Amino acid sequence: MIEITVEDIKNVETALLGQTKWFSQEQRSIIAYGQSGDVVACPGSGKTTVLIAKIAILMKKIKEAGLDYGICVITYTNVGVEEILVKLKQLGINDVSYPHFIGTIHEFFNYFFALKAYSTLFNRERFFFIENEEYKGYFSSFFEKHKPAWWSFEAPTSAVEGTKLSINNNGEISLIGFEDKKYHSELRETFKEMFLSGYLRHSDTIALSKWYIENNKTKLSQAFQARFKYFFMDETQDTSIDQYQLITKLLEGNKETVIQRYGDPYQALYNLYFGEPDAWEPPVEERIEIATSNRFGENIAKILRTTCIERYAHLKGSELVPSLEPHILLYDNQAEVLEAYARLLKLYGLPLSDKKVYAIAQHHEAVGHYHQGYQRAKSDGQRKSNFADCLNQLYKVMSKTLRKKNPTNRLKYASNRLNDLLNNEFPSAHNDLRSIFSRIIRQVYLCHEYSSELELFHLLYRKILTEDFQLALEDEDTKADVESINNFIIKMFTVETQTEIVDSNSFKHQDVLIHLNTIHGVKGETHLSTLLLESTIRADYSDLVDIMPFLLGSHDEDLTKVIKIKDTLKLAYVALSRPTHFAGIAINEEHISQEDILIAQRHGWKVLKVGELIVDNSE
Repeated sequence: MIEITVEDIKNVETALLGQTKWFSQEQRSIIAYGQSGDVVACPGSGKTTVLIAKIAILMKKIKEAGLDYGICVITYTNVGVEEILVKLKQLGINDVSYPHFIGTIHEFFNYFFALKAYSTLFNRERFFFIENEEYKGYFSSFFEKHKPAWWSFEAPTSAVEGTKLSINNNGEISLIGFEDKKYHSELRETFKEMFLSGYLRHSDTIALSKWYIENNKTKLSQAFQARFKYFFMDETQDTSIDQYQLITKLLEGNKETVIQRYGDPYQALYNLYFGEPDAWEPPVEERIEIATSNRFGENIAKILRTTCIERYAHLKGSELVPSLEPHILLYDNQAEVLEAYARLLKLYGLPLSDKKVYAIAQHHEAVGHYHQGYQRAKSDGQRKSNFADCLNQLYKVMSKTLRKKNPTNRLKYASNRLNDLLNNEFPSAHNDLRSIFSRIIRQVYLCHEYSSELELFHLLYRKILTEDFQLALEDEDTKADVESINNFIIKMFTVETQTEIVDSNSFKHQDVLIHLNTIHGVKGETHLSTLLLESTIRADYSDLVDIMPFLLGSHDEDLTKVIKIKDTLKLAYVALSRPTHFAGIAINEEHISQEDILIAQRHGWKVLKVGELIVDNSE
């Protein structure tokens, strides 16, 4: 295997970190580590940058030595892939092509297994993968044909997430999930017809890949280890049981490839929403770790050491980040919490223009208790309608360009025919384009940054026109098309609902703007300040009461085995590890005892009453 030296690391350090920062010894050890293993990295550890440094060094050495093997890198999101590709470009690696592969876990399964399985099983090539929200629209239409005679309701779209297909060795399709429903056979026929018609969910990727791997295990394993001598999986904690088991089966017995999995098992939220156990549970004694955060200081690290599903005694905060002592805000009126929070941040004089300020909770409903106008999203019908309008606009813009360059084939390239044309002739490219298009719409609607997604969309859009359709186009031509499409999306999802979004998903007091969201909605982000709001969706339930001993410095291993507490600890760990400067919780004063308040203060918490903050700082 290739040796990575200190000099190799220095050669990429400045380009990735700038002139005034350096990799820590902990980070250098991970970059140089050349064996298989699990790399557990704390929040803000620079994990992805470390991985990029390793990938860049290895790719350059492979090229210089004229070696015929490559590196396989898979991560969970398109944004993650784009971050890797952009930073590799900064290091002079502009072309990541065969024998290398860098893509999402969905792209990995699609490209190597699912597409081949579908063609092999059904001798058909007209298919594409679509996001669940869009899939539900098609599902409703197909279900109309198969629904029971007694059915008088809307289509059961929850089955889109609640079921999955299974394919046996004979290619027969069955439906897993919703077995207790009287209409299970009708659901099976609906999903089966959609599947055979080319409408595939991401979960169908798994069914196809599973069939293909199980029926070609020896051949695939040999081909994989011949092509890839390094396999890196980023954000491993976000993989599902099915995905992780398939990867494990593929790599089983592979002694030729260095296999490294990167992530933070303490942030594994997949099972919270899909009822599965954690897929990746690296043994503590076998882990390689980056346990020093560059994001937050010691005051926040101290709280996280016990607010975790395992005691994290060796977690360290950065000496360079002046995090404030953590705060507990006691309220008797939830409607006053956000104003008190804003006043407190103003009082401390934090650099509010540097990063965002957030208040977050477990559920959208819980957030709504603190801000009456908060709304999760538009109705499903309106969202689907706007998505369809945006997709039609995409086809109109592409059609205009195609017809301009092919005036004799105007009918072939009509906008209302492009969907079928792309599906038939370029299904994989069309699927990729629609996938990133859906992501852009979601980011615009949520008012999130999406420049990397837009850049990727432009690359895919341009590739389809210039390589697949073989048009001679200037870069400015396709940029103009993408700008037109982007402006339409902004108009559809921002302009007409701008007041609603500002009122619903943020709270402003004086010049302090507090963004509102769920914990899951901010996973992976870095904030200036984060307030974890107590979730009290039932009168007899408080999530923070359940984990109060952990927040106050104790750690009971037996309690972490209780599913509800384990899940709440994961969410609290994710929430309180977002901020650089201010971490706090807001809890009803009736839900915490005087004894706990004293313990909290001894453990480093500052305890304040919301009502007093508003009175003391009133204008």
